[in-house]
Amino acid sequence: MMTQYMRIIVIACSLLIMECQGVYGAQLSENESEVRKNASELMEAFNQHDPNKIASLWAKDAVMYHPLTGETSHGRDEIVQYYKNRFEKESDSRVEIIIDNIEFDGSDSAVEHGVFRVSYKDKPSIQSAFRANLVKENGKWVMNEIADIAIESAPSQFEHLKEIDWLVGNWVDRDENIEITFNCKWDKYKNFLTQHFSTKVLGQNQLEGQQLIAWDPIKEKIRSWVFDSDGGFGEGFWTKAENSWYAAMSYTLSDGQKASATLVYTKIDDNSYKFASIGRDINGEVLPDLNPVTVERAP
Repeated sequence: MMTQYMRIIVIACSLLIMECQGVYGAQLSENESEVRKNASELMEAFNQHDPNKIASLWAKDAVMYHPLTGETSHGRDEIVQYYKNRFEKESDSRVEIIIDNIEFDGSDSAVEHGVFRVSYKDKPSIQSAFRANLVKENGKWVMNEIADIAIESAPSQFEHLKEIDWLVGNWVDRDENIEITFNCKWDKYKNFLTQHFSTKVLGQNQLEGQQLIAWDPIKEKIRSWVFDSDGGFGEGFWTKAENSWYAAMSYTLSDGQKASATLVYTKIDDNSYKFASIGRDINGEVLPDLNPVTVERAP
C-alpha cells in the first residue's frame, strides 16, 4: 500500500517539475524573442537615422561607452546627441546587428553578445564586437548598458591567389601500384591554401604531409611551404608561364641532405590537371624527371 502511495507521489512530483520546466521554457523563449525584437528595432531606427527612436530603446539612465576611445554617453539625452552627431558625419551609414548569444540572469535582466556591422557607400564597412546589458522595464526590454570595440576585418590575399583557386577540392592520382591523394582548401579568410597529401604503395601508407600556399607581399609572388611525415620540409616560389604554374622548391630531407625540384601544375579542365616534377637533384646529383601524370578530381 505504501509502495503504491509513494509511486503516486513520485509521479505527481515529476508531472509538476515537467509543468514548471514547460512554463519556464516558454517564458525564456518569450523573453529571448523580446530581446531580439529590441535589437531589430535598434537596427531599423539606426538605418532610418532616427536618434530619438534609438534612445527610446534604452533605459532612462542607460550608459553607452566605447572602451578604446573613452567616449561615454549617460542617459537618453546624451545618447540622442551622440547619434545626431554621428549621423551628421555618416549620412549614408547602415547597420546590421548579428546576435551571437543571449544569457538571462533571472526574468528581468539579460546579457547580449554580438557584432555591429556598419556599411557605407563610399568606404569599407566597419565591424564592432558588442556586449549589451538589457533590463525589463514596464514589461518592455530596453538596453541599460552597452560597450562596443571596433574589430578590424581580416585582410584577404584572395586576389593574388585566385588564379590557383582551381586546386581546391579532393584529387587523386592512382595506378595499380601507387595512389596519391590531395585535399586542398582555403583557410577562413582566403589568405592561404592548405593542401594535405598522402601516398599509398600497394595499399600501404607510405608518406603524408601538408603544403601551405600563400602570397608573399615582399617578393610579390606566390610562395609555398611543405612538410612531410618523414621529417623533411621545403619551400619555394611559384611563377606562371603560359597555362602552367611552376613551383621552384628547395628541400631539406630528414637525413640532412639538400634537394631541389620544380613542380609543374597545368590545368586541363575543372576536373583534372597535369602534374610533373622536373629539374630534380639531391646534393647536386641530378635525378630523372617525373613525367606528367593526370590528377583527377575525386568523386
